[in-house]
Amino acid sequence: GRFPPMLPKSERLTKSQVEAVLASGKKHSSKYFFATVLKDGAEPSSLPGFAVVVSKKTAVSAVDRNRLRRQTYNAIKEVKKIILARPNGKIYPVHAVLTVKREAKGVEFPALIDDIGQLFKISGTIA
Repeated sequence: GRFPPMLPKSERLTKSQVEAVLASGKKHSSKYFFATVLKDGAEPSSLPGFAVVVSKKTAVSAVDRNRLRRQTYNAIKEVKKIILARPNGKIYPVHAVLTVKREAKGVEFPALIDDIGQLFKISGTIA
C-alpha cells in the first residue's frame, strides 16, 4: 500500500527558505532533533513551513535517510493534528527546519511524535 502523503507542499519550505532559516534562525535541541526556527521570516497570514534535513553522517544509505525524513514529516503532521484538536491549540506561522540526529535511527514513531511536540513547545512553534 501507499504511504500517506508527507506534508502538503504549501507547508514545506523551499531550498532558499531552508537556507534563510539555517542562516538566521534560532536553534533548539531535543533528544532526536535540532530545530532551527525563524519567526519573523513568515508573514502573519502565511502557513507554518517545515523542512526536514537528514545528513549523510546521520544515515549513510539514502534509503535510511529517506525513511527518517518521511517518518519525521509524518510525525510533524501528527503533532499538528494533536495541537489543532485542543480547544486553544495554536501553531504559529514560523519556518522551522528539523535536522535529524543519529539517535533518531530505529526509534519508535510515538517517541518521535512526543519529541517533536516538546521541541515545538520550547521553540515557540506551538501553543
